Amino acid sequence: MKDLLKKKFDIVTPKVLYTVPKKMIAKSASTAPEFLSGFEAKDAKRVSGLLANTYSEKDLIDATKKAAAKKAAAEKAAAEKAAAEKAAAEKAAAEKAAAEKAAAAEKAEAIKKAAAQKSDVSVSYEPLPAQAAAKKPSDPVDNTMKIFAAGLAFLILLVIGASASNSFKYYLAENQGALEIWKGKFSPIGKKLIIALPGVAAPEETQATYRSGDVYPLVFQYYIDKADALLDIPGIPDFEGIKATLKTALEYGSTNALRASAYQRLDNIDRLILTYKADVAASRGTIDDLKAAIGFLNETDKLTTDKVQEELIARTITTHEAAITALEEQAVAKQAADEAKAEAVTAQQTEDTPEDEGSGENPPPADDQH
Repeated sequence: MKDLLKKKFDIVTPKVLYTVPKKMIAKSASTAPEFLSGFEAKDAKRVSGLLANTYSEKDLIDATKKAAAKKAAAEKAAAEKAAAEKAAAEKAAAEKAAAEKAAAAEKAEAIKKAAAQKSDVSVSYEPLPAQAAAKKPSDPVDNTMKIFAAGLAFLILLVIGASASNSFKYYLAENQGALEIWKGKFSPIGKKLIIALPGVAAPEETQATYRSGDVYPLVFQYYIDKADALLDIPGIPDFEGIKATLKTALEYGSTNALRASAYQRLDNIDRLILTYKADVAASRGTIDDLKAAIGFLNETDKLTTDKVQEELIARTITTHEAAITALEEQAVAKQAADEAKAEAVTAQQTEDTPEDEGSGENPPPADDQH
């Protein structure tokens, strides 16, 4: 199919183009309806006038400039009006404060005069109430900016909330025998393809959207089946490939039960590998190899909770330990025998050596007598 899709074909142009024979050409008896049929007379006239209008780039630019100038003038007038209202409010507040201050001063002067006329009467003066600060009138422009900022913040929150909600949505689609899983993007709309599962059927009950807990078990089971299929291949199984596939399945294990099943498969593979290494080491029959086999078996025992397997591993370790003890006893006995043999040989050599051998003296030569 890939070769066919990539194959290119030359463009073939016919030498003689097809033309309709004259005898087959006939005028149509149907006529097109009026362009503005169905409209009332006044509406048809208005539409005709609109269609007859002509526009140029200059007209559009002039209209845009006029609209911008009108908007700027309106904003300027609003700003001037706000400034005038603000100045009037400040002036009224200042006049009111001055009037209250003058009234307070007159009241204090009257009290002093009354006290001077009746000096025998003790008068206590209460402190004047503090003048309340003149309240600054609200600025319409500031209020508008605050409302705009609050609306913008609310809109941003809505967009973020919609994006987060869409990012947690999943979609399923079948495409040429494969089940495609799509995930929503972190945006109000949009989605992206995350994986395609060949040979996997869609759920019987379809939904518009799914959650991760609905689609992840499908991906998990796909990789589990793929790992099991690698075990059925003739020859020595590809344990590394199987473990890599199981680790990929773990990424989609959405529940503890699913993850436990994948971990159990991984432990089984490691246990098989360690058992094989222990058997090979034990088959060499040396003390070091038997100790290595016991080490592999101890690691294997950590990967299972099955009582039968644990007992079998314990018996095998006991057998290897007994073999190590026997080999060590044989080695000690052989060493003792070798030492005894060496001593016997040394003693025999000592007995066979003459007493005067090695004295270093030569007998005196006999004198010749004539």
